[in-house]
Amino acid sequence: KLCEHFSLPFDPNICITDYPLDHPLEIKDMTTYLSALPYMPEAFLCADDRTAVLTIRALTALNYSVPKDVAVTGFDNSDLARLNIPSITTIDTQIEAQTDMIVSRIWSKIRTDNKESKYFERIISPISFIQGDSVDLEHMPVEV
Repeated sequence: KLCEHFSLPFDPNICITDYPLDHPLEIKDMTTYLSALPYMPEAFLCADDRTAVLTIRALTALNYSVPKDVAVTGFDNSDLARLNIPSITTIDTQIEAQTDMIVSRIWSKIRTDNKESKYFERIISPISFIQGDSVDLEHMPVEV
């Protein structure tokens, strides 16, 4: 939907969604996945920063340069994003703020003992775009 929103091409044939979640993904696994793609995309939007690090390492092993040949983004703004070379462009999900909000809501429900309170609530928390070196924004097709 994000690609559609920005009128970017999207090819589901190059999405890596079938790796098993019950064991950690390793560089050799990622290299195998990337090597099997029908072509190399312009960018990888990774589900988390750890996957972004593995993607960058696998791309490097396959002689691709990040961000010159392929851009890579992460999600969650972990320490890995800052420590990796190149640093990872990521989204900071403000996990501490989310935790504070959730604990506050739970504590409030415990204190009030309101049996008629909502079972489900939508809680909106802020996020931040964190520019790293894994994306060259000057050469991106859309404004960020």
